[in-house]
Amino acid sequence: MGCSASKPYQGDATRGGALPASPQLAQPPQAQPQSQSPQQQQQLAPQTVETAPAEQPAQPKEEQPVEQPPQQPPAEEKPAESAPLARGVKDDETEAFGLLLCGAGESGKTTFTRQLKLKFLGGIQKEDRLSFVQTIRGNMVESMQQLIFWVERHDKEISSEFDEDVAHISELNAFDCEFSPELADKLKQLWQDAAIQEAFEHKDETIIPDHMDYFFEKIDELVEDDYVPSDDDVLRARIRSIGIDSVTLLLEGALIRIYDVGGQKNERSKWDKVMNEVGGVIFCVSFAEYDKPCFEDTSLLRINDALEIFKEVTHRENFKEDPFFLICNKFDTFSEKVRTTDSFTKVFPDYTGDAHDPEACRQYLVDKFIEASNPPLPDRPIIVYTQSALDSSQVVSNANEICKYICSNFFEE
Repeated sequence: MGCSASKPYQGDATRGGALPASPQLAQPPQAQPQSQSPQQQQQLAPQTVETAPAEQPAQPKEEQPVEQPPQQPPAEEKPAESAPLARGVKDDETEAFGLLLCGAGESGKTTFTRQLKLKFLGGIQKEDRLSFVQTIRGNMVESMQQLIFWVERHDKEISSEFDEDVAHISELNAFDCEFSPELADKLKQLWQDAAIQEAFEHKDETIIPDHMDYFFEKIDELVEDDYVPSDDDVLRARIRSIGIDSVTLLLEGALIRIYDVGGQKNERSKWDKVMNEVGGVIFCVSFAEYDKPCFEDTSLLRINDALEIFKEVTHRENFKEDPFFLICNKFDTFSEKVRTTDSFTKVFPDYTGDAHDPEACRQYLVDKFIEASNPPLPDRPIIVYTQSALDSSQVVSNANEICKYICSNFFEE
């Protein structure tokens, strides 16, 4: 499906984590980017359709290229009280406008999907929460194994009193072992060891999730027989996506179905199953992991893997007229890393800007993705959003804006 825009553009919907009410248009990717004030960026915002929600799905309309005039926002922009919001529907059968949610492994797209289910579909039921118990416990064992491996590889020394515990934990099948109180106590004691803490400070050199300290700090709760994962626990549980999941949203009578597909290399062959069912792509990138290696290939950085995937997907013939929504994910962690370390210029030695300015570094990466999509196509917009997948308000806002864009460009009122 084609987009109604008559010329290519890169819309940047967020700056520094802020979430304006609608996407903003920037210059075509072939032009040299210029710095703009927030007020100048907001002046480029397109108009959006805000009609009352309808109960039945609307019919797709014939595409008519229309260039929308810029809209002048008020000095202090606030969401209109009557602004339509998408709502979730438990419907996987009715024909809907499809969006492919994809990205490299560990991009945060599955967390994005979980947020949609939590906020739009009435949350996660207890039986589904319980299915995360083994995953969370396995995450902890696997992470400790990775920390031990880092210590050994760098010739550090864990306190000798833990020698037997280290040997025992290293031999476990992380996701198929009994998470007993004895094992939990060993993990808890090891976590406090100075060498293990040093290893965690270097977690970017490993495949350990950034937030594993969250679980280690509540390990006494996780080992209880009656433990039921909370929303925060579920969002932080690390599961390598297998197969295809979907969430269906309804906005102004338009059904929009988001297909979440696995990001690991062995799962990407399954993307073709839904390629012909979608009219747009939500591409999720973890900016925070620009210096972390891939799970399957530790010689390849995740950001470079994401760039290659984005290039491949944007050059597919069946997507040449479809909108792309680029999600710059985990911006909070990215900002902290940029401000407090020198890692950005180590990974990108050609970067000449302020290496400790999160917004400047973010824009540098965004430009790389826009360049990867070249040559620009006349009927395909690329709209950029910035978020933390753990921030439900940002995820909900972005999902709503994406739905409004699809509704206003592909469906009749």
